[in-house]
Amino acid sequence: MLAISSDIDQTSIHALRAIHRFINTEDDTPAGPGVGLDFGNSMWMYGASSNKIRNTTVCYWNTPNETDRPTPMADELVNYVQTGWIDTLHTYGNFNTIPGARDFERSMAEKAIAELGKRNAHLQLWTNHGNVGNTQNIGAADYMAGDLPGSPSYHADLMTDFGIRFLCAPYRPNIPGQENILTPSTLKDGGKVYNWSQFTTVTDDFKVAARASSMDHRGGVTASGRYYAQVSQAGMLDAQLSSKVLDDIEGRGVFAIMAQHFGTLGPMSWPDPAAVSALRRLRRYQDAGRILVARTSRLLNYAANRKAAFWSVIGDDAGPVVDIVKLDDDVFGPRRPTLEALRGLTFEAPAHQTIRIAINGNLVDEQEIQRTEHGRYKTAGIKWHRHDTTDWSAEFRAKDRYTSVAGYPLIDEDRMTFADMDRKALEWLDGAGEEKYAAGDKDRQYAHKYARGRYAIGLEHYGSMMEHIGFTGRGIGLDVGSGAGHWVAAYAALNDRAVGLDTREVFVRIANDVAGAIGLGDVAHSVAGDARVLPFHSRSFASVWSHGVMMFVEHDRMFAEMNRVLAMNGALYVGYTALGHRLQHLSVEGEASARLRSSSLTIIFNTGLFKFGVYRTLRGRVRAFTREELQQTARYCGFRTLGAPGIQDASRLWGKVETTIDIIARKTSTPTDRAEDIAQEASSDSEIIAEAYRAMSFGAPEAAQSLIDVSGLKGSSSAANIAYVAAGLKAGRIDTLKHPDLAALEPNASDAAMRLSAKAAINFGKWADAIEALNKLPVDRETSYLKVATLMGQGKFQDAIRCAESQVESAPYDFLSRIAYLKSLEAADAAEALDRETEKFLEDIANDKIDVVAINGEDADSIPIFSPQYARPAGTAVQLDQTPSLGSPQS
Repeated sequence: MLAISSDIDQTSIHALRAIHRFINTEDDTPAGPGVGLDFGNSMWMYGASSNKIRNTTVCYWNTPNETDRPTPMADELVNYVQTGWIDTLHTYGNFNTIPGARDFERSMAEKAIAELGKRNAHLQLWTNHGNVGNTQNIGAADYMAGDLPGSPSYHADLMTDFGIRFLCAPYRPNIPGQENILTPSTLKDGGKVYNWSQFTTVTDDFKVAARASSMDHRGGVTASGRYYAQVSQAGMLDAQLSSKVLDDIEGRGVFAIMAQHFGTLGPMSWPDPAAVSALRRLRRYQDAGRILVARTSRLLNYAANRKAAFWSVIGDDAGPVVDIVKLDDDVFGPRRPTLEALRGLTFEAPAHQTIRIAINGNLVDEQEIQRTEHGRYKTAGIKWHRHDTTDWSAEFRAKDRYTSVAGYPLIDEDRMTFADMDRKALEWLDGAGEEKYAAGDKDRQYAHKYARGRYAIGLEHYGSMMEHIGFTGRGIGLDVGSGAGHWVAAYAALNDRAVGLDTREVFVRIANDVAGAIGLGDVAHSVAGDARVLPFHSRSFASVWSHGVMMFVEHDRMFAEMNRVLAMNGALYVGYTALGHRLQHLSVEGEASARLRSSSLTIIFNTGLFKFGVYRTLRGRVRAFTREELQQTARYCGFRTLGAPGIQDASRLWGKVETTIDIIARKTSTPTDRAEDIAQEASSDSEIIAEAYRAMSFGAPEAAQSLIDVSGLKGSSSAANIAYVAAGLKAGRIDTLKHPDLAALEPNASDAAMRLSAKAAINFGKWADAIEALNKLPVDRETSYLKVATLMGQGKFQDAIRCAESQVESAPYDFLSRIAYLKSLEAADAAEALDRETEKFLEDIANDKIDVVAINGEDADSIPIFSPQYARPAGTAVQLDQTPSLGSPQS
């Protein structure tokens, strides 16, 4: 039996509804048909006092000072407790994030318990919340005083009198589930409860650990060398509910409770695609009779009552009767058994006997009995609870819509508004717009055609995307790479206002013309500018997004700029054309596709060169990152990745490789603050240098330079200087071989210095110097790759082929080595060999012989230990009341 126990942190009422609509019902939802599983959530009585976030986090009262004014969602929460959608009290409230609030005290518990009792909202489960500010917590830690008589925070007697008997234990095992999930426990005041544990951490899985780290969750390598990943976030639910984990739970026949934080997706509407696939898998296991999914309260009560049941076997002419006479245990004490308390209790007997079940001498109606046969045995049990897929949020969703950091859903009024705007836009484009743009030069004609296509698709389409990522009911937003202004218009219609930025003047003009024509001229405005140097003041926006732009510019520089203009805790969306898209182009055929294949191969090869530290790659700097690389780069630039909304061209796959990816993230710090945190946490200079190289390996060379700068290591050692210059070279900050930082190095001092000297020579096309340096280095994957690039730069294509072939022979399934071989064949115009080797390369990927998404293509054993997570506490979102002013460009 399996339950999911989700903490209510940062959950808006809109997100709560979306979570339960998908998990508990079988209705149509934005993520497709609901999975119809039995799931119970948690709640707070007290939320947060900040005016900016009040009424956005699920709570009964905003603060302990406002118990005369329940929040607008209070009645809804009571309804969910009574219907089973909420079965857990996540302590009384969020006392570690209430600005200026007084410490928790007993009177707050008295008010909360009294209100719940008056509203007939009874809960049996308690989970601790938060940091040392939450003195109401119960446990062994010094600050936990909830069960300590005489403490101002003492409340355990009120809690147990109210009926709470299940307390989540701080101990969280790495094994998913236990045969005996309940442990009787005596509180400090003598009260009796059951302790239960949650599953939070996947171990011994390198890829899961790497992914967790890239999403800013805890993940890495333990002191004993085991990979680990905390998976108690919705974006990691597919790892927490993997087939491997579920098979283990089924095979051991255990109870398992999964710890989750479904609502902490922040600005993104729920659910995350990873959670969708995981929950659909879980439903398949239940449909197959392999695992029963139950809300946490039902699982725990079943586990307790199964142990507490006392019965006798009596018989008559019709056969044996199991008569359940009482329930008795150390926590609940003796009590009368009821049909509801005994649901799921099952007895086994030989096949020639038909068991009947009674409760205190009264036979249970046969309609309530579940019978099965297993070879020589029969079972008879009291049927499990009714499968309830009612949407208990329907009446509340019909009455209102909330404006919160998680957004609100579109309503018919929004759709009508969008339809009217589309009509006006097309009328203008076919009238005045046609005359102004279609009759102009090619750039104007293209802009007109493109704009008409976007508005023919319709603003409701783009508004639905905004809804899906939670970009509704927010402050000012920025679209980096705004094109015809269609995303800008959709955002402006659903939020305060929006600004678009594009490098192409003609697109800026047509976007502003269309905005004026559809009545959004005052709230939707586009400007010309560079994504790497945004012309806006810092902290100007509540939301920033970029759809299909980042692969054309320096990733970390663009991330850093978007971070700068975002308010703290602001929301970021990035859509990205990924590696799978380029690989897909390698498989197209025909003469017309030759240029496309060549371009994609060059982009993949260049991405490899960039990974090895070369900035000025062959014929352009377009990159093709994997999801992990993009997310790690975002992390180094001050973002916490929250999930993958899947709206970038439906996040398609080429085989098992993503062709397009997207991420939703929150700004949790500035890049400089992130670097300072990493430096402060590091135990040694060598650890900082190792972290700098790690940042470079994930596409964040500027973060690597910043880390060495803030730690004061520049100039302290040869190793630090080499790392600093390597980062500067990869970031494009070194513009000549005579740059002072580069010139100060001594190439012959070490292999690391020689390797950097070779990369610098390649960067500036000094091929003879590069070959001379590379020939002095040990032959490995990196030097071979760099040598292939150098030989091609010299026009020595046959030598490049031989060099690439040699590396492929030693590492036949290394992704980048094979790419180098294909590129050398293309450069030599060896068309027949190129076709043959490309087909073989793609087949090896399809057959899982080549791991495309391995981090930098390295084996797990060679990946450095993941760093601790250096996330600062997130602030509250800043809502701006005026359009951001244009400032001087800042980098």
